Amino acid sequence: MPRILSRLVSVLLLLSLTGCIAVAAGAAAGYGTAQYLKNSDTRNYAAGSAATWKATVDTLTCEGYCVSPCACVTDQGGRIESGDAVVVVEALTENATRVQVRIGTFSTADHRQRAAKILDGIAARLNTP
Repeated sequence: MPRILSRLVSVLLLLSLTGCIAVAAGAAAGYGTAQYLKNSDTRNYAAGSAATWKATVDTLTCEGYCVSPCACVTDQGGRIESGDAVVVVEALTENATRVQVRIGTFSTADHRQRAAKILDGIAARLNTP
């Protein structure tokens, strides 16, 4: 009987540790997801999607990112993936466009600064605030 009790206690301890590991893993995944979602900056521009697309490509090129001439773009916008940057250009109306910039995987001060620099470069090329 003591042997069975000993095994039962061992199994229960193992199960409780597994639960703790699962909770810790879930918390880490949640934190990672939050950091990924926070790791982008978005700005709206008072310009059409074609002008904003050109300003975006020019800014990325100036910042050292390689932009394929075959980058997929439509009247509604487009997406550019280059190095550690992902940029999405989205037409809101005929004269309003949204640009979202994500640098790297997780939110860091450097990533936020680099994303802001790209968005500022687009604004400067469009002559909009």
